[in-house]
Amino acid sequence: MRRSPLMIRLWRSSPTALSGRAVALKRLCRFDEALANFDAALALEPTSAHVKNNKAALLLLLGDFEAGWDLYEWRWIVGQTPKHALKLAVPEWEGQPLAGKTILVFDEQGLGDAIQFVRFLHLLNEAGAHVAFFCRSGLRRLFRGLAVAVTLIDSLDDIKRFDYQIALCSLPRALKTRLSTIPAATPYLAAEPALVQKWRARLGSRDFKVGICWRGNADLRADAGRALPLACFAPLAGKGVRLISLQKIDPGPSQRNQPALPGPENLSALDERAAFPLENLGPDFDAGADRFIDAAAVMQSLDLIIACDTSIAHLAGALGRPVWVVLPQSPDWRWLLQREDCPWYPSMRLFRQNRRGDWTEVFDALGEALQINRAFAPPSCS
Repeated sequence: MRRSPLMIRLWRSSPTALSGRAVALKRLCRFDEALANFDAALALEPTSAHVKNNKAALLLLLGDFEAGWDLYEWRWIVGQTPKHALKLAVPEWEGQPLAGKTILVFDEQGLGDAIQFVRFLHLLNEAGAHVAFFCRSGLRRLFRGLAVAVTLIDSLDDIKRFDYQIALCSLPRALKTRLSTIPAATPYLAAEPALVQKWRARLGSRDFKVGICWRGNADLRADAGRALPLACFAPLAGKGVRLISLQKIDPGPSQRNQPALPGPENLSALDERAAFPLENLGPDFDAGADRFIDAAAVMQSLDLIIACDTSIAHLAGALGRPVWVVLPQSPDWRWLLQREDCPWYPSMRLFRQNRRGDWTEVFDALGEALQINRAFAPPSCS
């Protein structure tokens, strides 16, 4: 549609329109134009939290961590966040000396964010702090496997004992993290040994075992652009490769025309309705309130994990397991641009779309890499 001069003047004078245009340009990978539109919006409305938060994501995607982390603090939009809800009467930590101090770090945002950023607690510990982590109940058992001395708490009754407080995802800014200083040593999480033994026995040592995850959030609007059609994995199955579902959710209406998530009662059974063999881990897989406990244990016996941009990918990376992540053309900021490696997770390899919405080329490359990987892989765990 051809825009009239009046329409152009109207959107150029609207911070909301300029910001929306910037977001659209970012999705089209027109990053310089997107940045210019964010700046134009901020020139009109310098205190807009929404615009600053969206610009932060673009700067971080481009690798500008210095400016990006500062603007990322504007993610506390309209007060509907832990930072505002908790209203902690404790000074916020902004890099002050921590030796002998007690610092409260509180959980925020998504499950993947928590798994990715929990690594920074190690740096607080190294600085001499006593670290208390106030996190959601479903992750406490997983985080007991942290390779660092951290006190996991579920109450803020004794708030006066803390010298400082900070949100988990604010730690990179306070620690002045740059691309070259990301604390990337893995594993920094560990699975429970008893569960590792349980799932290792159930999985067995037959063939090359690949765990797959094709979507995260059950709400497709929240998962837009990241979720994969399950059928993409079909060419990978067979010929000595076992595909094992790490999925906990029903495929949902959008996947009805794709092979359905199998539902057998034991691991060895396959879904006869599926167009390709896909093993299910059974009804007891992560069935309780504790998140990812079985998933972490299962990953210890898998040869490879292949996932879309979801918490399963972060979990595999945090455990130091070999994981390949399939990304849309314009990815989330944490995956940066162009590179095949991931500075956050040394055991991770990134496979990116070259054309928006086209997964075929991605999985062709992934399939070739899988054959090469299998040829040089050590014997499967047993």
